Amino acid sequence: ATDRTYARLADIAKQVVGAGWPVVVDATFLEARRRDAFRALARDLGAPFAIAACEAPGRTLYTRIVERTGTSRDASDATLEVLDRQRARSQLFTDDERARTVTFDTRNPDEQGATIAVLARLLDAHREA
Repeated sequence: ATDRTYARLADIAKQVVGAGWPVVVDATFLEARRRDAFRALARDLGAPFAIAACEAPGRTLYTRIVERTGTSRDASDATLEVLDRQRARSQLFTDDERARTVTFDTRNPDEQGATIAVLARLLDAHREA
């Protein structure tokens, strides 16, 4: 199911870029092979590529899940078990990936505008490269 999901995301990204629009692919991308595949896709499409890494300390993530559990308004299927599995599977960024990464500290929403501006500059730089 996970492979089908990433394949579908790739198909949609191709269609969006092919129509002349920029695209942001929102997924966990825990594994380097999945990040590599989308980087190759961006290269093949002539699109810029960057990684927007949304981060928070583990304790913050656990607290958020516990607080959401049992609310009918929670669209996420994340549980503490899911988070533990994701953290165990997560592969660190390579040096090259880190050069293309902008980190969003999700604890500080007031800083998101500045972080988005950094991401935009990074994409522009890679578009020209």
